[in-house]
Amino acid sequence: MSSTRIIKRADPSSIHNKVLVGYQGWFTCAGDGPPVHQGHHGWLHWFDKPLSEGGRPNFDLFPDVTDYTPEELYPAPGLTFPHNNQPAKLFSSRNSTTVNRHFHWMARHGIDGAFLQRFATQCEVDGNQTSPTADLMRLRDEVLDKVRAAAEKEHRAWAIMYDVSGVPSDRIEHVLRVDWNHLVNDKRILDSPYYLKEKGQPVVAIWGFGFVKDQHNPQTVASIVRHIKSVTPGGAYIWGGVPSQWRTLSGDMISDPALLDVFKHEFNALSPWTVGRYHNLSDMDKFCEERTVGDFKELKDLPNRIDYIPTIWPGGSSHNLSSGRMEVNDAPRLGGKFFWRQLWNVKHLGARTIYVAMFDEYDEGTAVLPSVPLKRSLPKCDDPNRQFPFISLDADGVDNLSPDWYLRICGFASEVMKDERRVYEDLPKKELDDYWATRPKYETVQAFAAFSSSDNRSELPYLSGGGESSSAGSSSVTNTGGGPASAPKKAEPERKTPMRSQTGAWGALMDDEEGAPPPYTLEADEMPASPVSVVPAPSSTAAATISASSTTNTATTAPSIAPS
Repeated sequence: MSSTRIIKRADPSSIHNKVLVGYQGWFTCAGDGPPVHQGHHGWLHWFDKPLSEGGRPNFDLFPDVTDYTPEELYPAPGLTFPHNNQPAKLFSSRNSTTVNRHFHWMARHGIDGAFLQRFATQCEVDGNQTSPTADLMRLRDEVLDKVRAAAEKEHRAWAIMYDVSGVPSDRIEHVLRVDWNHLVNDKRILDSPYYLKEKGQPVVAIWGFGFVKDQHNPQTVASIVRHIKSVTPGGAYIWGGVPSQWRTLSGDMISDPALLDVFKHEFNALSPWTVGRYHNLSDMDKFCEERTVGDFKELKDLPNRIDYIPTIWPGGSSHNLSSGRMEVNDAPRLGGKFFWRQLWNVKHLGARTIYVAMFDEYDEGTAVLPSVPLKRSLPKCDDPNRQFPFISLDADGVDNLSPDWYLRICGFASEVMKDERRVYEDLPKKELDDYWATRPKYETVQAFAAFSSSDNRSELPYLSGGGESSSAGSSSVTNTGGGPASAPKKAEPERKTPMRSQTGAWGALMDDEEGAPPPYTLEADEMPASPVSVVPAPSSTAAATISASSTTNTATTAPSIAPS
């Protein structure tokens, strides 16, 4: 028997005490595989079409691709780095190594998991396999397979987040019924040992119900939620991504009290969309006072438990995406202060889990993935008459930031959500500078516990999570996020989890009583501590057959991603 030290695994059995990110997985490049449509130029989301054909970039924040291998990168025609006259290169979400790398970075930074975005507009549900929608759905399924494999390899929780925007109310129920059946029975997603659950129920997020633009009616929303819960083996935990003004039926929210009633009685969690709702610290604090405080209290006072999961984001810029309508860097990151202040605000209101928008969305400039740190390192358009503004991490005048700066902040946020770190109002810049001195975080597992029934060591799930052992290999993606490539030689001393009153978890809704429950319920029921165990191999019978035409119960759904 031997022991192995691996990067600390996420717990997929509960949604609580986590940092979860949105994963778009929507970037494609010319040369990364068969084009999504016959004759297509190959570029999705990076460009509307190649610059040489009169296209434009769809992003402002430029990714730092230093740690990607040459095989993962694709030349971006028309963009060149002035300092070395080399063509700019970009990554593709279709590349398995790249997706593995992204989830490896999540693991190294302690990010618990990701919601893979699934767009209802790209779900082919009418059997037309030659339609453009079917082509896009095949691409989304391709990325789904890669995300699942990467999440299992790196021991990250993952779940589906539907984005229902753009699909009318008279069609959305049909789309989600058919596609959920496809995911459960054809793709067998619930067989994944790392699919996120809450009290044994798979988490399904649905983003976009309630927004004024799409006018989804309350009856349809309720029918969808009930249907997914009724046909999913063991039921489902439905997370709703809702408008920021859901509670007051104003602004971006449909002014229909019946829909508010559906939110309060059919969903298990609500996560108001905050991206673009404030653009500086003062407006952010005002939003928290006028919206978030009331949201927490509204759900806390309900007789039925509904979890409140705040959305926070690092800042944004979508000038190129909007064809110049939006200002460059219109929501400045302020070197991380914009991101950190949101974390501080919601933690002091009692948040137990946060949703970060987004992991990889360079389009709107909300990505936490590595970005170019210095302005002088940005590329320029080869055509001097067609220049597009790109931004780097020093856009606000804050320099000396590492490319992975926002992943580091996510790592601290994860510790905050687990009450392993106290959150102060000021950004802990020095500690972030020294981040890799004490990371990644490791745990030790016994090798014998991980053998499958076939007793095949190649099936040991933890051996690809990054670690060391006398009888085992390590992750195929190593030393790509900064810091040491292997586990430290000296074991970390075991740290006792601090009392909640020591971690800054108290705030506006409850007195700071030592040992008291949190002011809001995003905490799992108390259970005795259990020893570390290795997640078993996927079961071949985890998913029961779901009938897409089932009408036994009516229902609604939960959250998804950012509007594009």
